[in-house]
Amino acid sequence: MNKFLSLMVFSFLLATLSYAEKLEIKEFEEFKFVSSEIFNSSTQDILSVKSQIEYKYNLNNKHLSFNSIPNDYNILDVKFKLSKLNSFELEAVAKRLRNNELVELPENQLYREFVSFDVQKFDKNYSFISFRLNDLEDPVWLYSPFVNSKRKISQANKADELLGTSFSLNDLFTWSEKEISYNVISKEQVTAKIFVDPSKVRVSKNSNCNIVQIDRKEDQTSLEMRDLIKYTLVSLDVNSKISKVIVYFDSISYLPVYKFLYSKSIKPYKVVINKIASTNVISSTDIYTSGKQSSIEYNQYNFCKTFTKNVSKKNFDPVILN
Repeated sequence: MNKFLSLMVFSFLLATLSYAEKLEIKEFEEFKFVSSEIFNSSTQDILSVKSQIEYKYNLNNKHLSFNSIPNDYNILDVKFKLSKLNSFELEAVAKRLRNNELVELPENQLYREFVSFDVQKFDKNYSFISFRLNDLEDPVWLYSPFVNSKRKISQANKADELLGTSFSLNDLFTWSEKEISYNVISKEQVTAKIFVDPSKVRVSKNSNCNIVQIDRKEDQTSLEMRDLIKYTLVSLDVNSKISKVIVYFDSISYLPVYKFLYSKSIKPYKVVINKIASTNVISSTDIYTSGKQSSIEYNQYNFCKTFTKNVSKKNFDPVILN
């Protein structure tokens, strides 16, 4: 058997392994629409740069919370790209402002969020502003350049796929669902493989901000066995299209690495897969639904204590969407 034919046979045998066997994540047995392309990557040694960024999750009152802003900071400013497989790529930004004594948001607001996509043929971006509230439904405003208007949408609309992709606002940083909308029904520890991105990460720090930049390397993701914490949640929102969610968190980086969503009819609906950078931030995300594959590449994270020239309280006021 020649070398080329041997390589073809090996590739075929690898492809015939189930995703559950490759990653040791049993949910992949149900979510068969996930592309095998996620395994077409070379293995690399993982960079061992110690993280200066801390993520935390906790189990509190049966709700799952994921803090995307480290405890010592109040602002998150992220640049990323959203792309649809073999179709298009959009530049985007996401900003979050946590309620604190410096900004003095109303007491019932946990944070405000601004997300904007550069749809190149328009002067204005496709943008959202939302308020995360303690116990009430979150108000969400959308500006669409396609119809040149702003409108208020429901919290449930944050689960809608955007701009022809499989991405929704709830997929930002993987777990952006409202905490009180889901109850945790089980929590268990498992050992499985996760995707790790060995791209070079540059970390710089000043008196106000911690800046993380990812110098991306293509097709160099590796698999690494990790201890994970698996949460199974059920939806409490009668308007939600989702009935159940399973989320796996990495016990080293404290980041969500896999998210499996089930429709109201308990059928597999969506898979979100993260690649983790060496400084314990999400490097990129692949998002699969039946017939669609999209990805997010996070290029730069700015974690800041207070406002900067790029982030002010005005960025989170729905009036700017007019």
